Amino acid sequence: AAPDPEAAPGIRVIPALEAQYRLKVPFPRPLMLAYTEQCTLFLSGDSVTLEIRPLTGCLYHFFPDYRNYYYLPEEDTAIHKSVAAFVDPSHREKAKAQNCYIKKEGSFLPQADASDASIHPVFKRSYHDSVFWFEYSAQMKADPSILSEYVHLLVRNLLLHGSETSTASETNSVSETSSISDETRI
Repeated sequence: AAPDPEAAPGIRVIPALEAQYRLKVPFPRPLMLAYTEQCTLFLSGDSVTLEIRPLTGCLYHFFPDYRNYYYLPEEDTAIHKSVAAFVDPSHREKAKAQNCYIKKEGSFLPQADASDASIHPVFKRSYHDSVFWFEYSAQMKADPSILSEYVHLLVRNLLLHGSETSTASETNSVSETSSISDETRI
């Protein structure tokens, strides 16, 4: 069955990643910007804190060319028509956009720019999810330069496209944090 667009069973938020920066010029007033429910930027004085809450669980990668795929209901996955030729026709059906996916278990971070999913493959919680995700891989965890580049993109996009949030209490639901410290002046 296709994933329910309103629910993402098995998805849970894991401890947040936090990046801290110092500004050359203090920000005139405290401000909190939300990019997605998983990504918040706090500005206060000369301090900038980015909080990213990864998701862990099962997300979906939807194939854009669904006409070239078959959906296998018993396996709850899509396969290319070249492979589906070897599957009993009673166990397959032509894929639709909403069920042309593969599932992936893991930890995921929101894309830095929702309109331009630059890290592939792209995952979603459901077909209609407007937030694109990518796998928070062991390679990314092991290479601080990859994570640093991602954090810089997020900060830029939060400043350009984030929406102001009124209270800090809405985003402080995760108490444990893994710190990514960067004292680089921006």
